[in-house]
Amino acid sequence: MSEYYTEALVLDWEEVNNSDAFVHLYTQKLGKVRAKAVGIRKITSKLAGHFQPLNFVNVRLVDGGSLLLVDGLSIKKIKLTGALIAARIIKNAAAEFQPDPVAWNFIKAIFMSEDEAKLGNFLMLFKAMGFEPASDKCSFCRRGFISVFSYADAQFICGNCVKDLKLSENEIQLL
Repeated sequence: MSEYYTEALVLDWEEVNNSDAFVHLYTQKLGKVRAKAVGIRKITSKLAGHFQPLNFVNVRLVDGGSLLLVDGLSIKKIKLTGALIAARIIKNAAAEFQPDPVAWNFIKAIFMSEDEAKLGNFLMLFKAMGFEPASDKCSFCRRGFISVFSYADAQFICGNCVKDLKLSENEIQLL
């Protein structure tokens, strides 16, 4: 049984049953993880307020076959419009258990700066996570300017190709 203490950004959480939830975190030491938080949905839970999306937290995780979130404490709550989209990008594009110090430092810097322009620059976020377009042209037709990132293909594509590929809203991110 391993125990990890790390800083993390809360990306999202999903309900498991009446009292538990899976919390999606992007951590400094482990990269993106999904940990079960037992009792977090109970009305008496002390953890629920700390593990809301867009909170930076100090967290303790225990690995006993699957990750279990034991406790944590909020460091800072992010209140910017672009932050929700940036958190969605991180949740969908980052690989689990692949720590990346460069990406972590960039993510922490843009979230802590409270600069809406930096948070809204999604192309810079993709670059920090290792998804840099080879050019400003579409990966499929090589003509149009990139306007969308496809999570399914990990490709930057233009608006015309998006229509042709018939991708759902959950499979793409507008840049």
